[in-house]
Amino acid sequence: MTLNVQSLETSKMHITDITSNKLGPVPDIMVLTETKAKMARAHTTWMQLMRKKYHVFQSTVPSKDHSRAGVLIGISKRLTELGLARQEALPKEVQGHLLHVVLET
Repeated sequence: MTLNVQSLETSKMHITDITSNKLGPVPDIMVLTETKAKMARAHTTWMQLMRKKYHVFQSTVPSKDHSRAGVLIGISKRLTELGLARQEALPKEVQGHLLHVVLET
């Protein structure tokens, strides 16, 4: 499932509903774009709840001033039980716009 959230903070209730079966089956892989989040915000309570079901990978724009762009991929822990999921390094110029995650089974 891909969702353009246009800010994690404003979409947290919608994402919580998706990850808790309120809107149907929970997706195995979630791709959230335009998260506009700094890495520090990834430790909020609702993100901790998401991490119970998903391995979460995040690409943000390195900036101290304001948040922009951002990609988050959540892969169901059910899919990664027998394999490995890892995030590949990206050049600084594309961080926050691209996210490369490898799922090995």
